[in-house]
Amino acid sequence: MNVSMLTAPLPAYGAPALSPRSHSDQTAATATPAAQGPRTIMQPQPPMLVAPKLVIEFDDAADRFVHTLVEPGDNKVVRRFPDETQLAFSRGVNAYIAAVRAR
Repeated sequence: MNVSMLTAPLPAYGAPALSPRSHSDQTAATATPAAQGPRTIMQPQPPMLVAPKLVIEFDDAADRFVHTLVEPGDNKVVRRFPDETQLAFSRGVNAYIAAVRAR
């Protein structure tokens, strides 16, 4: 492998890939896009959103903390960890342990 290929600059996002050439040809090819002016490659960002509210509760039956992200405007649940199936499993395990200890 040619060492000059390892030191060649990477093409910009959306630019065509450079073909294998000598180092002097590559430096000449990379100098021409700068003469054309800057290009915008970033997408426009969505407007700033209000951060959701974090609610942390303790579920006694599952013996676990429950973290819930809630939208502040309409109290809609954005994300919940652990989800209801994991909590149901923990409740079942805790009920089983309590039943075994009660014997």
